[in-house]
Amino acid sequence: MIRRPPRSTQSRSSAASDVYKRQVHGQGLDIAGGSDGFKPYKFETLAEICSKLSDENPTVWGDVRCRIVNVTHLRDTPLYFAACPQCNRKATNEGRVWKCNYCNRYLEKEPEQRYRLPVSLVDSTGEVQAILFDPGATTLVGFSATEFARRDRERPDAPLIALREKLRGRDVFLRIKFAIETLDIETKIRVSVFRAQIMSYADVNRLLLNQLTELMES
Repeated sequence: MIRRPPRSTQSRSSAASDVYKRQVHGQGLDIAGGSDGFKPYKFETLAEICSKLSDENPTVWGDVRCRIVNVTHLRDTPLYFAACPQCNRKATNEGRVWKCNYCNRYLEKEPEQRYRLPVSLVDSTGEVQAILFDPGATTLVGFSATEFARRDRERPDAPLIALREKLRGRDVFLRIKFAIETLDIETKIRVSVFRAQIMSYADVNRLLLNQLTELMES
């Protein structure tokens, strides 16, 4: 049963709150984990990170334990893009040369591909649609976007099918960014992921042990 995420005790602007209610839907999943790679950071829920958004603070970062529901790919929408080696933004092909409009320069050689994977993420407080970028995407997929593009040319759709099978239902640790964006009169929250790691059973056991220890000491 879909339910609204619990109300946060932290303040949030009304604009961000309204967008959050439209974009995040609670699913009641119980996910736990922990990781040496993310050990220096405190894990939060999706709702907790989003609750920090406001008109004065339109971009927030956080580390979260969650589950990948699916790779929500739309046909004819590439899962990767040619990236400028300097800024990692999209480069455009102008015939025989490639150009980065952000850096305003022509590239010396054909750029490498970088991932842009649309995914559905869920934890105990809600579900969001996010874009998974490198280097986190390469970590989860297991090989580069350039290699993915090569396989996609040789066997169209086969890499996507394998990717969905690999990532669907996987519990992961993510470094995630929530940002309020306004285009014309429409305001929405864009969710991006740049760092990722698949959760292992050892991670789950470690966290459960830590939680048990905290309960015994309290």
